[in-house]
Amino acid sequence: MGVGICWYSVLPLWRQGDMPFSRFATFAGYAGASSIDILDAFLYPVGTVRDRLPTEDELDTALSGAAESLLRAKVTIDAVAVTNNFVFNDPMRWEVEVSKIDLGTRLASEFGGSVVRIFAGDLPDDWANPEKADQRVFEGLCRAVEDAADKGVSLGLENHGRSYGSPEPLLELLDRVQRKTGSDALGVTFDIGNFALAGHDPVEAARLLAPHVKLIHVKDFSSESVPYDILVAEETSTRPRYDRPDGSYAYGCPVGAGWVPILPALEALKESGCLLELTPILVEYEGGADCRGELPNAVERVNDYLAQCGVNAGE
Repeated sequence: MGVGICWYSVLPLWRQGDMPFSRFATFAGYAGASSIDILDAFLYPVGTVRDRLPTEDELDTALSGAAESLLRAKVTIDAVAVTNNFVFNDPMRWEVEVSKIDLGTRLASEFGGSVVRIFAGDLPDDWANPEKADQRVFEGLCRAVEDAADKGVSLGLENHGRSYGSPEPLLELLDRVQRKTGSDALGVTFDIGNFALAGHDPVEAARLLAPHVKLIHVKDFSSESVPYDILVAEETSTRPRYDRPDGSYAYGCPVGAGWVPILPALEALKESGCLLELTPILVEYEGGADCRGELPNAVERVNDYLAQCGVNAGE
């Protein structure tokens, strides 16, 4: 299967107009990746409020030259990443969020992707009825599963946010949806870094969720903004900062330079029934604007981790 790169990894460059999809495909091939994803947020013009689907003209513009670039770069589409949120009171907005996933499954089907990464959404601070929010998530997932199953595409629900960022609620939600729909199309996007960032042990999460994993994200965090010996321009030295449950901060950093137990988590996934050689694995770099220089190193490191797990990334 090999190691791929998430389009989100080049967010600072995309915002500057320097990494459209066709160029991203070319870059990914240069970086040694075997695959990439399509991120739906990048299918809209920069700064657009995503309270609607992208128009067909916007899709055509964002994906212009995609097929040719993929062929030249010798990379494939493993996944489509959808930035949906089911926790809306407005029923029309909820329908838009369901439709985003339907668009994701359509694109996955068109480009040969096997999985669509999705979110549940999170409970806003002013939401007075958590049971209603959970019902919105449940109903949205059931709707999305039906469309995905019809297209032969899997859905990977990412561990993200307060409500569904820990393994137990994720597993319980998967079980409810499967019992309702009778389909196993819904599984997990297992983001190793997200579990560590939220204070959960990724190794224990792997042992619990391994049979349900459809997609794996690999990223790393450090406790300092620039904790490694690298020369960066002044404007790129400030890295994205994330709050942790214990009140501390974390910063995106190169894979292998932080405290996320990436190799132990991959080993636990394999030992617990996840077929790493058949599961798409994507690097999601959140270290800032030096992504162009760091992503080739990240792909190489993750390939090395897989080799240590006894997985030939070229298979």
